[in-house]
Amino acid sequence: MRARSATVQVTVALLTIALAVAGCARAPKGGTLTPDLPPEMAAPSDESLAAWLDFPVTAVPRPVVLIGELPRVEGFTTDEAKRASMQGTYELATTLPATGPATVEAMLPDGKATVPVIDAAAAWEAIRTVPNTAQVDPALAPLKVTKVELGTAEFGTDRGALMLPAWNFTVVDGTGPISWPAMRPDLFWKLGAVPRSGGGFGATVSADGRSLVATMPAPPPEFCPGDRIYRYEAVVREGDTAVAVGLKTVDTGQVQPGERTGNCDYDLVLQTAPYPVSLSQPLGARVVVDTEGAPFAVTR
Repeated sequence: MRARSATVQVTVALLTIALAVAGCARAPKGGTLTPDLPPEMAAPSDESLAAWLDFPVTAVPRPVVLIGELPRVEGFTTDEAKRASMQGTYELATTLPATGPATVEAMLPDGKATVPVIDAAAAWEAIRTVPNTAQVDPALAPLKVTKVELGTAEFGTDRGALMLPAWNFTVVDGTGPISWPAMRPDLFWKLGAVPRSGGGFGATVSADGRSLVATMPAPPPEFCPGDRIYRYEAVVREGDTAVAVGLKTVDTGQVQPGERTGNCDYDLVLQTAPYPVSLSQPLGARVVVDTEGAPFAVTR
């Protein structure tokens, strides 16, 4: 079943939910208008699954879907080092390994495999050419790389955290190395270009693959007096290559007891809750995404 023929009618963009929940914050009397009804959620389009229509679910090994930032960074002991990393200002203060193994063993989502690897020069070039989103300070000293070696690093994927082969670059004032995946890029799905979920939510899958429990936004734990009480229900939209999960708002028809006053506020902390989701067929190698098309981390 392609995305265009999916049968479930409504899912909700997680980022939209988060903003809508935050948007219900009450203001003191005379402030912004407090809605009488639960927040209205926008229905998504088939774009939730569109980016995954050509995902090769039958490929062996299944492509690894990285969902974290690249390169992987542990942390820094100085603000200057952190800023240099953010703007991608590096200086190689050592020699890159000239040779290395052509293949290594790796534990992938569908099992152990022997995978081809890139050399240190390719990893170094990849790190240096990552698009920079920070404002560049030309006066900032470059972050010096003092050691380069082939090893492993933990990366976030759509099947949970995986310890993958990596080129590790030791840097001055770093709490750990800066890591770049050593596996050949074609073993990943759109390496470095996978959209990131705004909420950072996740899910677990049952042993038979036919059900999920997704962690997504929850209504406020307590409603203000006089406000309508609502709840969220999980909904799903399935395709051949991906499964989109989201929420819909259900108005309970109840009102929180008490009189509406101007001193009741909702905090802006995003609350989450587990939501069961049933699938029409086992999940298999399909990707689980939110309604913006960003993948969830799914574990058993």
